[in-house]
Amino acid sequence: MNPQQLYGWAKGMNSMGRPFLTALVTTIYNLALLVALINGKLEVMQYITAVGPTNAMIIGFWFGERKNKGQEGEGAE
Repeated sequence: MNPQQLYGWAKGMNSMGRPFLTALVTTIYNLALLVALINGKLEVMQYITAVGPTNAMIIGFWFGERKNKGQEGEGAE
């Protein structure tokens, strides 16, 4: 495998791994907060205050990164 093929393979794995990792971390975070809510460790308002802004930030970061990648690709040619 030459370096160019290795770079392409690594780039492909990164593009597949990043969405999966983001979804995994978000799911684990939300489940942990839900378990805390069910077990009485969090009140409903604390849960809402924690989940809403954090999920919005994750979604905003994800789509912001995708938008930036698209703009970088346009000028590269």
